[in-house]
Amino acid sequence: MKQKMTQSMMNRSATEQQQSQARLKEIQAEMAQLQSKMKDYNKLSADEQKALMARIQELGNQMRAAMLPPGAAQAEQEMEKKNQEFGCTGMSFSLKGNALEGTMACGEKVGQRGHLALKGATKYLGL
Repeated sequence: MKQKMTQSMMNRSATEQQQSQARLKEIQAEMAQLQSKMKDYNKLSADEQKALMARIQELGNQMRAAMLPPGAAQAEQEMEKKNQEFGCTGMSFSLKGNALEGTMACGEKVGQRGHLALKGATKYLGL
């Protein structure tokens, strides 16, 4: 999937690159206007503040989309889905007598909201 993303970045046509650059300039211009409004953020009403922050976030998403070609965006979504469905990043456990208890942090769709409970027993095997 990483290879697919890299290839889509390298295989962009000149037209796609020009469209992307033009869109980025539009977004940057609007972002500059919104940043000037941020100087008076405390003077805005709560609704205006909320709308301003929402628009800035939306422009950030649009900027990201303009920078990534469609193939790269699709590959990124596939990687995110795989990470949610599989993959564990950490494990912690403790001994309580002969009992072993702990958790494992995994993808969002693994276990119960990304956490697996670990339970077991220990046994002394000698030297």
